[in-house]
Amino acid sequence: MWRTAQQGRKPAAGRVESVEPEDFEEKVVKPSHHQPVVMCIHVPEAAASQRMVQLLSELSTRFTHTIFTKMVASEAIARFPPQDAPAVLCYKDGVKVAQFVQLRAFHGPSTTADDVEWALAQLGIVSSEMVEDPREAALFD
Repeated sequence: MWRTAQQGRKPAAGRVESVEPEDFEEKVVKPSHHQPVVMCIHVPEAAASQRMVQLLSELSTRFTHTIFTKMVASEAIARFPPQDAPAVLCYKDGVKVAQFVQLRAFHGPSTTADDVEWALAQLGIVSSEMVEDPREAALFD
């Protein structure tokens, strides 16, 4: 197997918690001081956003020590253009350490949970046993 689930917080399997803008500090920034937080800014009716939320839900069952959240892109999020959704933001120690804009930041419409896992593992957001970028392996399939 390529991966192991991290030990720690045990959320409901497959759960990506919804966060309202007014709860951002409490549900994203503060918890990131204790464990990594991944937040997806999404447009619920957009297929790409639906896909990313589904992939993060899958990853949340693999990596229970990382908090996975989602927030609807709206005017409440200052300066965020909805056309950039889905955007995946990663937080550690109270600060944003990375931002991935749209599925093309991973593998475009062919993005898989393994593609996202690889990107998050490179940042130390999840502990993965993957040894190579799955996008490279896909080139030879």
